[in-house]
Amino acid sequence: MISLSTAFKVHSDVTIVEKANSIAAPDQTSTIQLPREEATEKVQSNMPRLNVIKQYMEVKPGKLASVGKPLQSNHPVIYVKSSQQGEKVNVYFNQGDANSVTMAFGFLHKGNTFYPVVEGNKIKLREITDMETDILDKRCLFQWNSKVGEWGILKSVAEPQKYLCIVKRKVTVGTRNQAATFRLK
Repeated sequence: MISLSTAFKVHSDVTIVEKANSIAAPDQTSTIQLPREEATEKVQSNMPRLNVIKQYMEVKPGKLASVGKPLQSNHPVIYVKSSQQGEKVNVYFNQGDANSVTMAFGFLHKGNTFYPVVEGNKIKLREITDMETDILDKRCLFQWNSKVGEWGILKSVAEPQKYLCIVKRKVTVGTRNQAATFRLK
């Protein structure tokens, strides 16, 4: 059996998972030897740190992004719902270096986790199968384009860059002029 050395730091609802061959653990970090099969969070060696935080993705005050399935379709979409109906989203922060923090969003729907992927001028939801490799697909990564206080505009990492926007109460992608502001709280 192959073992890996993994360190977990927990700060309120944030879990930081770091993978290394050897770890000099600070006071607040516990070092645990886990068999590879039992590791619940996997981080690829070329990813220095992956933070996973459960947060609401707020679109407007009192409105949250949430996944649902329209009656006329078999594919789930991201809707804008009132705050009483919204659920927290897993926000996967990939901190490559100081200048490149990217995010992927995991929406829970009927026991499965889906993430939005930019395909052309649309967003499609794909089921997360292996976050270790899925997070490397630039089509599922977003970053802040501009931010004022807690609110900001999210753009895709993949080229050509698209901006998250709202059309008919659905989250989709569009041009910079169509971009909506979001807040993660």
